[in-house]
Amino acid sequence: EYDASYTSNQDEWLISPSYDLSDGTDWYLDWWWNGSYYWSVDPYPNCTLTVYISPDGGSNWMYLWSQYDVGVFDNWVWYNQQIDLSAYLTFTDVKFALVYTGYDGAQFSVDAFGVNDAAPPVGRCCYGADFLTCDDLSQLDCDGLGGHWSLGLDCATSPCPTVPVN
Repeated sequence: EYDASYTSNQDEWLISPSYDLSDGTDWYLDWWWNGSYYWSVDPYPNCTLTVYISPDGGSNWMYLWSQYDVGVFDNWVWYNQQIDLSAYLTFTDVKFALVYTGYDGAQFSVDAFGVNDAAPPVGRCCYGADFLTCDDLSQLDCDGLGGHWSLGLDCATSPCPTVPVN
């Protein structure tokens, strides 16, 4: 949350319980987030939302993600974020940290943060002017672009249909 008092830099950590990722399952870190591009990236890079992973129960932390990895995003729009955890599948005491740092920045919100064993299905998403732009996305990401999503289709083998010239 934004701190109007400006008394100090904010450095706030929310640390998950421990997860055992060593059971042979393909695990994914999955969460929803939103925030202000204006107050966290451009023109005012005043705050950061960062996700870290600790493979040793919280003794050491490694960078996984921040809002800078997303590129341009809309203010206060919910985005679903996923990270493939295949590089950590031998660890038995894994923790995750959501870290907000900043000074005179806006808030970030996080929801439905968890570890699961399935990435959402990906399909063809046709969006943009005349729905001609094609990307292989989850349905939620496609809906966020105002596009049309088709499970079982992909842009490489089934590009978005074009309107015939009359």
